[in-house]
Amino acid sequence: MDTLEKRRKERGEYVIDENGNTWSDPEGYVKEVVWMNYRRDHAFLFEHGNVEGKVKKEVCHELGIDVVPEDFGNDMEKILGWSVDIIERHIANDSRC
Repeated sequence: MDTLEKRRKERGEYVIDENGNTWSDPEGYVKEVVWMNYRRDHAFLFEHGNVEGKVKKEVCHELGIDVVPEDFGNDMEKILGWSVDIIERHIANDSRC
């Protein structure tokens, strides 16, 4: 939750449509709306429903969800590299491409 709040706050206001309309999160929006919805919608993917805990790898595997290796922590360089590899692998295996 702390990382989510920090990242959303740092991005500030952003353009949301082709007319140049902007959005910035109102006070309490992340905690009361974004985080609560994330917890509700993703709890089934985590042990004991704890979205800040360990992922249920077998459930993710069954659903085709790739999970960042735990030992990456918050190392964005490693996570980005891993993500690019996953995307390239999926593209290579997609018969529609």
